Amino acid sequence: MTVPVETMTNAKDAALIFLSLCKELDREECFVLATDTKGHFLGAHKVGMGSVHTLPVALTNIFKFLLTKNAEAFVLCHNHVYGMCNLHQKISH
Repeated sequence: MTVPVETMTNAKDAALIFLSLCKELDREECFVLATDTKGHFLGAHKVGMGSVHTLPVALTNIFKFLLTKNAEAFVLCHNHVYGMCNLHQKISH
């Protein structure tokens, strides 16, 4: 997976990685982004997929991925199928 930044030091970095994962999605999905103690991006994993109304996520899916990556920190994020591009415009300022 190619990501736009290799280190997440702020919300904008996390948003750029997340946007690269979900820009073509047609339903709500939830991802966990894993980092080490210095914010180096270790990987992303889809932990839930839903509909317009619900997005079930099992905690075991989140922590299993984080443990296999030996992650020290994580960001949990999900999209809304409408208006996702607006997020980037708000965070980039």
